Amino acid sequence: MYDGGKMDGADLIPVTCNLATAACPPPTPQFKFVNSSEVPYFQMAEEYAFGDRMFQTNQGPSFPAHQFIISGTSAPTPTSKLFASDNPAGAMGSSNNTGCTAPSTEFVRLIDPTGAESSTQYPCFDHPTLTDLLDAKGLSWRYYTLNAGTVSGGSIWTGPNAIQRICQPKTVGGQLVCRGSEWKNNVIIDPTRALTDVANHQLAAVSWVIPSRNDSDHAGSVSLGRIHRECGRRQFLLVEYGHYHHVG
Repeated sequence: MYDGGKMDGADLIPVTCNLATAACPPPTPQFKFVNSSEVPYFQMAEEYAFGDRMFQTNQGPSFPAHQFIISGTSAPTPTSKLFASDNPAGAMGSSNNTGCTAPSTEFVRLIDPTGAESSTQYPCFDHPTLTDLLDAKGLSWRYYTLNAGTVSGGSIWTGPNAIQRICQPKTVGGQLVCRGSEWKNNVIIDPTRALTDVANHQLAAVSWVIPSRNDSDHAGSVSLGRIHRECGRRQFLLVEYGHYHHVG
C-alpha cells in the first residue's frame, strides 16, 4: 500500500499522452471535475457493495490482476512469498499465447517481499482459486472471456489459462492448448454468451465476465475512458474492468 496505507500519492502520478490531439488529458486530471451524471460509478457504489476500506495487493498489470480476480493472489504456489508482478514477457510465439499454453521462452517477473522483482518463472501456476471453493460446495461457475491468442487459452485477461489444473495443457497441432475438463465445461471463449445465458435463465451460480477491450473501460488515453455511456447498472454479474474498478 502506498505511503504505509495512506494512499495519498494520486497527485504524484505523471500523466502523459502520445497523441497530440484534443483527446489528451489535462496535465493534472486527478483534480479535474467530472459530472457524476456522465460517469455514474459512485452511484453504482452507493447501490451495491463498495470496498471503501480495501486496497488492491497487486500493482495493476492485466496478467497478475486477473489472477487476483479468480484467485485472490498471483503467487505461483500456495506457500510462495513471491507474486507475479507484470504481464508476461519474452518470446511469445506467433500464437500470442500465455499462461500454461505459452511457449517455453515466455516468462513472468516475480516481486519479493522487499519490493524487488528478483526472479522470473514460466507463467503457469498451481495456487488455489475461488473455483475450488465453489466446486467443494457443489456450486456451478462459468468464466466468459474473449480469447486474445489464436488458439484456445491465449489471453492475459483469461485467468484460468494460467492455472495448471484448470487448463491441463496438451499439444495439438504443434501448439499447447487447454484441454482440462473444467476448462471445457466452464470457460466460455465468448463474453457475449453471458447475455444469451441471462436471457435463457441458464446462468451459473457464479459468473466472471471479461469483456472485449472495446467493451471495457480501457482507453487510448485516460480522458477517453470517461466517455463510455452508462450501461447495465442493474445487472448482477461480476463484470470486470474499468477505471472505477482497481483492475488495469
